[in-house]
Order: sequence, then structure tokens, then C-alpha cells
Amino acid sequence: MAEALAVVLTGLMARELGGTRRAQLVAATAAIPFCLVGGALMQYVSFDYLGWVLTAYFTLRLLKSDDPRWWVAIGSSIGLRYVVEVQHAVFCRWSVRGVLAADVRRHLKSKWLWYGVALSLLIFLPNLIWQAQHNFISIDFLQHIHARDVRQGRADGFLPAN
Repeated sequence: MAEALAVVLTGLMARELGGTRRAQLVAATAAIPFCLVGGALMQYVSFDYLGWVLTAYFTLRLLKSDDPRWWVAIGSSIGLRYVVEVQHAVFCRWSVRGVLAADVRRHLKSKWLWYGVALSLLIFLPNLIWQAQHNFISIDFLQHIHARDVRQGRADGFLPAN
């Protein structure tokens, strides 16, 4: 269901950007291969991807409508992504930079942005409490995976040599 919703939202984003029915179908169809692979695994990837697509869709709606209430939806989708996978601090850091650099910085004064931030934290709070009670085991797990991948050479060639 998560992957199907992501495909539909991809088509809706094409519509929001002025795409014809054909463009919407092409966009939705382009999302299907990733959704099939990610959905077949039945891991967090499906819900993480849905969270990314929801955030992108809600952000697009905010930018097109200039309705600050979309910040609440953006906050909820970011909260969902933090529940699914803890390492989205990088996304939030770049999102803040994007808001500051773009015309949407005027929303920093909007109560709706801060409602969205609060909702995101409220959704993530149970996971954060659990992580704290278990010595942030997810960070230890990610460090273990990183060390394993480097040791096995899976990271070779990931970044181009200078």
C-alpha cells in the first residue's frame, strides 16, 4: 500500500507541475520499478520512500498554493520518516538551508511552520524516547553496518577520487 501511494503521489506531483495526463502517467510509471523492488523487500525502505514522496508532494503544494498550513503536513511526513529511519537529520539540515535561501523564508514567521515542527517532533518522540532508553542502538547499528561495508569493500568507488 505504501508503494502504491507513492506511485499515485508521483503522478499527482506531475499534475501539480502542469503535466498532462500523459505526463502524469509517465511520472507514475517511472516510479514503479523502485516501488516494486523496495516493496518486495518488505523493509523500512517502503515507508521511508513514502515519507520522502509525501514530503516532496506537500512541499510542492506549499510552494504552489503559498498556503502555510501545508507546513503541518510537511511536519507530519518528516515525523513519519524519522520514525522509520533515524538518520534524516541530514535532510532536515539541508531543508532548513533551502528555506533560508529561497523565497519561502518568509514562512519562518508563520505559526504553521512551527506547528509542523512541533508535530514532527511529537510523532518522533516515542521513537526518540525508546532510542534513549536503549542507548541509541540505531546509531550503533549504523556504525556497525558502515564498518562492515568499508571492510568488505562495498564503499570502494562510492566517492570519486580527486
